[in-house]
Amino acid sequence: MQLPLSIGSPLAFPAGRAPGFDPTHIAAQGISHGHGFSGIANGASFVNLLSGTNAARSILTASLNGNIGPALTLGTVSTARFSGQSTVNDANVTLASIIWPTSLASSGSILATSTTGTSGWTLNLAITTGVVILRPNGGTSYTSTLGLAINTPYFVAASTQGTQAVFLVTNLLTGVTTTQTVTASHASTAPNGTYGVGNNSSINSIVGLVAAAMFAPSYMSISQLLQWAQSPWDFWYPPTVNDYIFAETVGTSGPPPTFLAAWALGRNRIVDGVAT
Repeated sequence: MQLPLSIGSPLAFPAGRAPGFDPTHIAAQGISHGHGFSGIANGASFVNLLSGTNAARSILTASLNGNIGPALTLGTVSTARFSGQSTVNDANVTLASIIWPTSLASSGSILATSTTGTSGWTLNLAITTGVVILRPNGGTSYTSTLGLAINTPYFVAASTQGTQAVFLVTNLLTGVTTTQTVTASHASTAPNGTYGVGNNSSINSIVGLVAAAMFAPSYMSISQLLQWAQSPWDFWYPPTVNDYIFAETVGTSGPPPTFLAAWALGRNRIVDGVAT
């Protein structure tokens, strides 16, 4: 039996914290409205935290998981799509998600920056092995050897700048983090302007739960991904001053300088209705 992480753990779902977008977060580089994506499960859909809009969706079920909080249960043909997005052909990309796979019987698309299957980028898991793949749709994939197990919560991330891809996987139950660099030169073509969580027309959806996902048109090094992995939820659920006071009380780390800068600037907080 897998028990939820203790309250106050930076790997646990931050219950009671509002979702939003912090432009000073290390993973927010290059993200702007319509170019880049940050989204979370919201009932039986996904909400784009940059715009506050819900996805056009198909065959999705709302779930509540003790380790990753609100999530969508996806089957092989499930989709949550956001149209009207960028059609820029990005050479530098980062894609990441918080997931709970329940089957590896089918290759699983987590997030795609295009839904044609022949353009943009896809973060997906390989059939049977569950290894993390960063795929330029229509081209040759960057394939890691970092395999995932079923019925386990993970933070997964992959990033490329055209000549190599870096991968990171954090088990959100144990805190064990693994990384890998794959050296090769792969490129994609211009996306079609629709981002998709789940099935991307050429790859079946991940079978399992997806709580949060993101895409940034920028490259992150392994050291940057490792910094993010220390508290992965903060990208989607930015901490407040009260959260850091609580963290100090229970003995976890205090606010980094980037948080203080974001707080001073007044971050985008979609749920609070103060999007900027």
